[in-house]
Amino acid sequence: MIARPALQLLLLTLGACSGFRAVGNDVFRCPQPGEDQLARAIAAHGIRTVVSLRGDGDGTAATARAATGAGIAFRNVRMSATRLPKPATLLA
Repeated sequence: MIARPALQLLLLTLGACSGFRAVGNDVFRCPQPGEDQLARAIAAHGIRTVVSLRGDGDGTAATARAATGAGIAFRNVRMSATRLPKPATLLA
């Protein structure tokens, strides 16, 4: 059985790592949304730019299609989940 503080931390961590949510004024985050989900979020929240932090692949292509289909800017800035980014990556 998981102790109550550990369970609360686990639930908080899971909540922080999933779903579309605001992280600041007019700034949102979402872990790899589907193309339709992202298109709806763009329309609902007036999003003007989508930044993908993944490498190339099907998920990034779907994100790019949703952004360009909505007529907004799309940027792909590859970052690693296991290594610190280079300064040039952060500046991008």
